[in-house]
Amino acid sequence: MQITVMTFNIQHGLNYLRSKKRSAGTSAEDPSLIDLSLVAETIRSCGADIVALNEVRDVKPGLSDPCFMPQVKLVAQKLGYPYFCFGQAIEIPGKGVYGNGLISRYPICEAETVAVPDPPCRDEPVYYESRCVIRAVVDLGDGCGAVGGPNADEKKLTVLVTHMGLASSEAANAVETVLSLVCPGEATVLMGDFNQTPDSPILKPICEIFADAGDLLATGSDLTFPSDCPECKIDYIMAAGPIRFLRATVPDQIVSDHRPHTAVAELQ
Repeated sequence: MQITVMTFNIQHGLNYLRSKKRSAGTSAEDPSLIDLSLVAETIRSCGADIVALNEVRDVKPGLSDPCFMPQVKLVAQKLGYPYFCFGQAIEIPGKGVYGNGLISRYPICEAETVAVPDPPCRDEPVYYESRCVIRAVVDLGDGCGAVGGPNADEKKLTVLVTHMGLASSEAANAVETVLSLVCPGEATVLMGDFNQTPDSPILKPICEIFADAGDLLATGSDLTFPSDCPECKIDYIMAAGPIRFLRATVPDQIVSDHRPHTAVAELQ
């Protein structure tokens, strides 16, 4: 069975080109700059079945901010995909919540949000932020939610979605958290903005277990950031267990500050 997976840091739906052109003094928190329809159309054009999202916002009861909305739900509705989940990493006081998301054409049987431990000491000159990992199990049976049929286990895919921190200590904690969620023998896809380039020693423990879809791409065609003139690869789709990548691409689309990244995978 083949599926198309996608990872996309959407920068809370901010229209990247429009935001760069905004006049001086205009707030970055202008709700008119948020364009979730553009996000959904990008996902649709890539033909993705399962989508990992980073930098998504959601609402919190009792708060009402026009720049905070249930973004994962709204994008899923625009796509006509019935299955989605949001994983909260932080709360922005007085505004709402923020984290990762997962949207699927196939049923999500299980979903949990696992917090990445914050480093005890903030000793690097970078921005620190609490992070999380979504761990979900997707049923690839027939797309109708049937679970437990013949060879049902062979049709299950574990999906891990993460957005790693900028500090090396944060990223190392994220790697450790991801590895703690991997079960040997399970078909697993790991996706997200790692904020690390492929030569980073921090990613070595992950690379020893996971295959990188980006390895199928020619040198330079795997760069994802910044979207209008990509200089580095920091967004990844990786797989472990009985699953392999057949094709991969980084579409030349400037929507967010990151380019989307897709891969076609086959369960073995």
